[in-house]
Amino acid sequence: MKRIKCIVAGFLLLAGVQAFSQEIVLESGDLSFLKNESKIRVEYDYSNVSVGEYAKEEDYIKMKVDEAEKNKPGSGATWLAAWKGDRKKTYEPAFEAKLTKKTAPLNFSSSNTNTNVTLIITVTFIEPGFYTTSMIQKRAEISVIYTFVDSKNPEKVLAKLSGQHLKSVIATYDLEQRMKGAYEKAAIELADLIKK
Repeated sequence: MKRIKCIVAGFLLLAGVQAFSQEIVLESGDLSFLKNESKIRVEYDYSNVSVGEYAKEEDYIKMKVDEAEKNKPGSGATWLAAWKGDRKKTYEPAFEAKLTKKTAPLNFSSSNTNTNVTLIITVTFIEPGFYTTSMIQKRAEISVIYTFVDSKNPEKVLAKLSGQHLKSVIATYDLEQRMKGAYEKAAIELADLIKK
């Protein structure tokens, strides 16, 4: 019985640590300016992102392209096109749709123009995760910096937030869907803070 209590206590402690690690922290400013806005432009920055155990994304890309070419010649380019293309095709639209849904009537979109405020999403870390037939998995996750700036004067930062290890709740073999879940988690966490 004592052993079961220890296991349960350990699980609850781990769950608490995981929940804490997924919080978004307001680094500077406040979000009160959003009360006067109806639409926000969204931009994305992947210029300094690490992937898994790779400090530089280009090193991860090289490893995956080489691996794909070794397994099936010619497939490296296909993998790379999906790795880069899924951002605009799936992840970014999923982030914007989830954030807009959760914060309505605010509208967040990369296609919004003539806005007073721009939200810059700087992705600093990507963990693609994995899923196997034996049910062993590592959930996809991202770490991001959310920076709200004046659209006409981007040097003017209105608020800056950071979110670490925002994990997908989607468990699947499909990398695109796993990563989509991580972007949606990043949107949900931000929306919860905006609604406070």
